[in-house]
Amino acid sequence: MSYVHKSWQWVILVVIVLSPASAFALDYGTLVVETMHAVNREPIGPSTVRVEQGEYISTKTARPGQYQFRLENVLAGPQIEIEVSCPGFETVTGTEIIARDRVTTINMYLRPDKRAQLSTEQEDYAVGETVVLRVRNPGPGSLDTTEVEYEIYRLRSSGEETKIYERTLHNPTERFDDPLDEGESGYFAWHQRNQRGNQVSPGNFRIKVMIPVDKVAVTTEIRVR
Repeated sequence: MSYVHKSWQWVILVVIVLSPASAFALDYGTLVVETMHAVNREPIGPSTVRVEQGEYISTKTARPGQYQFRLENVLAGPQIEIEVSCPGFETVTGTEIIARDRVTTINMYLRPDKRAQLSTEQEDYAVGETVVLRVRNPGPGSLDTTEVEYEIYRLRSSGEETKIYERTLHNPTERFDDPLDEGESGYFAWHQRNQRGNQVSPGNFRIKVMIPVDKVAVTTEIRVR
């Protein structure tokens, strides 16, 4: 009898030593993530949903709808880190407390990426000719153009570039509405002057326009002959 009793003790010890995670892990339940359009509140996808909790990491990409995660063998607490990304939308992150042995459903609302299009009337300009720049909002949504920044860079044959001019426009102006609604355009001009007010010499230039509030940046290139 003593031999049998000690054998069972040995088996229990082996199980605990070889499977420490299973001895202390908890099955917290199920997390369901629904990806939604922040404006029209409709399901969007396919999205990539990533959840993380301690050593537990899972990623799923699927059609619009629900993304279900069965949280088994979670070693830490019930707070889950969530990241949702979808082409054409801003990435959203957050945390969620889930209930053990239950289904916890949450909605993650994604806003469409804001974009802009920058163009000039021509690619080549004569020395001293005014360069008119057009900033168009192709949508979706409107752009907050309270401030619009633009920078001019001289491009070198070596591949290097040097900033020669920068300016911030405070809108609205007669040529640049605020906000800039979908499909609308704003205009401003560069008179081929550097930061000191001197005429630039011929060469290649890159123009960069930024709308800081909506984290939009767009560039185009021109040549002065």
